[in-house]
Amino acid sequence: MFVTPKSYLSFLAFYKSLYQQKFDALQKEEKAISDGLQKLEEAGEGVNLMKKELAKKDESLKKASEEVGELLKVLKKEGEKADLKQREVSIIASNCEKQKEQIESEKEVANRELEGALPFLQSAVAAANSITQKDIGEVKNNRKPADIGKLVLDCVLILFQEPINPI
Repeated sequence: MFVTPKSYLSFLAFYKSLYQQKFDALQKEEKAISDGLQKLEEAGEGVNLMKKELAKKDESLKKASEEVGELLKVLKKEGEKADLKQREVSIIASNCEKQKEQIESEKEVANRELEGALPFLQSAVAAANSITQKDIGEVKNNRKPADIGKLVLDCVLILFQEPINPI
């Protein structure tokens, strides 16, 4: 089986679109995590505000001796809930930070790979654009292709994960 230059160009277009999809997915995950971290920070501020309000209520409870016992129990329960929420928020925030760092490192790797692949893609596009109708006719009429031509087409078959015909 022989692969035409058009098939090779469609392979390059497929590779480019697949890479773009993966890159877009990584950016989408990064944005979602950043938004989540922002919301977690806002929740942390809310917890701090709740603690300040609890402190004010505690002072007013000390002044009111009749209701001290009952209100202290309620405040202790609310304080425990706030501490529990703060612990949960800190655990989630640390997990999100780790995930964000991982995504950033993956993004850096992907960008480096893209920068390394772009010159090859540009040279491949330039080479494909330099193919003329005469060149295609020459390949069609060649009944016994040179070994290098066979090797190139075998490489294309490998890239498309197709079986190679035995010699």
